[in-house]
Amino acid sequence: MQENIIKAQRRLRDEVDPNNLIFPEEREYENIRLAYNRMHDRRPMAIIQTLDVETLRAVLKIRRELGLNLAVRGRGHHIGGFSTIDNGILIDFSPFRGVQYNWDLDLAIIQPGACLQDIDRQLEVHKRCIPAGTVSDTGITGLTLGGGIGWLVGSAGLTCDYLHSMRILLEDGELIEVNDKSHPGLMSVCRGGGMGGFGLILELRFHTLPLQKITAGSIFFSQKDCVNVLNKLSKSHSKKQYSTVSMAPVLRKIYTGVELSVDLCSFGDDLSELNRLQSIIGGDWSNVKEVAYTDWQSNFDSDFLPPMRGYWKSVHFGSILPNSSVLKEICDKAPSSRCAVMIEFYNQRILQLKAINSCYPLRSSMVGVLVSARWEELSHDNLFISWVKQSANKLAIYGTVGEYSNYSSANETHLIKGYSIDKIKMFYELGQRYDPQQVFAHGHRSRIYKGECLNC
Repeated sequence: MQENIIKAQRRLRDEVDPNNLIFPEEREYENIRLAYNRMHDRRPMAIIQTLDVETLRAVLKIRRELGLNLAVRGRGHHIGGFSTIDNGILIDFSPFRGVQYNWDLDLAIIQPGACLQDIDRQLEVHKRCIPAGTVSDTGITGLTLGGGIGWLVGSAGLTCDYLHSMRILLEDGELIEVNDKSHPGLMSVCRGGGMGGFGLILELRFHTLPLQKITAGSIFFSQKDCVNVLNKLSKSHSKKQYSTVSMAPVLRKIYTGVELSVDLCSFGDDLSELNRLQSIIGGDWSNVKEVAYTDWQSNFDSDFLPPMRGYWKSVHFGSILPNSSVLKEICDKAPSSRCAVMIEFYNQRILQLKAINSCYPLRSSMVGVLVSARWEELSHDNLFISWVKQSANKLAIYGTVGEYSNYSSANETHLIKGYSIDKIKMFYELGQRYDPQQVFAHGHRSRIYKGECLNC
């Protein structure tokens, strides 16, 4: 292995512009190599930063001939650490954040390293938007491949539902234009299938929406009220699912116990659902007001900074939980205030209406619960990971419809087990066609080839 690494480094020096190439001995390497989740402290043998097709073909050829592993980074935020690798080649697209809007075609044309703030700011000028995420530094490529739950999910669906086409460089050097006509199977799995990109995604194009009025804010409740409020909210959503309002209440452990923050976003001029919700849960609504979309998209960024060690698990349900007290019990046992239990409510009709050539598996989900933990010290790994796992297992007894790939860690076997046998076969066959050497199966798709699926 070491001999091939030395050979690869020599060839990369000969064939790649030094401005696009970073080796471990260079000053900027230590900062650039790091993924967002500091649990994945890996050291690639070289980092390549370019969109030049011929250069990327040369890199892929070197990798192939010397049998090296490869990782690809858009923004590097996936909790599973798929965007880094030990002793392999890291192709890092994070510097490439360009966004253009074609008014005639109503398409946003986006480079693979773009994050949500790049897109939101550029489209805001044209009074357009893409439903995308809840944290402004999230990368668009990984978000789309896994689905894309965001502040407009209730009314507009997922990020992946707006994916129009892509330009992908395959492992064998073929550059393909991917859309519903040219490569329908590949297009469907890239719309939220959670199986990666099957190649190097060099450009993404999205349909957009008119940017309507955003009314958003947070309503806070103390420990004594949080279960009652969540139960009321859940029953209200079950009776008539909210659509113009997207909600993501969060339970956090604080020094006085557990605090509930009902974070919500209304899209459009019709505020009747907001009024309905206010009459049901009460509380102080003084900071629920009209805001700029870009401001609300970045409102919770500080909750995810600075980068730390982290572990997440999600559980999705086809109906509401019978009693929200289990959520408070979970949060009560959290090891620190950097742990959270977030409850996301979905409009099943909207999710299913948008299910056009998409492999996103959670269209029947009414409620998703994310249990997350962040911490600094390696010695605390077992404590925080155990809390997340035990919490998710406690929720799973209520019957689940699956788990969300963008909220899942690298060792998450249950996510793959949640797909139907037909979907698993489809993923396998697409891999055989577009990525037969499994070069880009660094994420969840690798588990299919390892046989870690009950349906296989």
